[in-house]
Amino acid sequence: MFDTHKQHKTLVEAGFTDPQAQAFTDVATTVLDVVATKADLALLKSELKSDIAVLEARLDAIDKRFGDFNVSLDRMNALMIGQIGATVGGIGIVVGAMFAVIAPHVR
Repeated sequence: MFDTHKQHKTLVEAGFTDPQAQAFTDVATTVLDVVATKADLALLKSELKSDIAVLEARLDAIDKRFGDFNVSLDRMNALMIGQIGATVGGIGIVVGAMFAVIAPHVR
């Protein structure tokens, strides 16, 4: 903590006038109010690491959901391809049967 009274006294003892010492002390106090200390930066770093860990966990959960979604899509694609194949095969059988029935009657 910045001791303004001690700073003012030190400046006056060093030859500053009272108004000069007061002005310097006021400026120093203002500057120190906006300057981050090592402790401030350490706290901020810790908070940011914690926030990053939370975000990474959320991203991992999203990745897992998309992975599960992709597996589901792959299964659906395989089923659809199988259904299309069965349908095409069924159509081929029906068309073949129709020709078998019609062919003897066509000259």
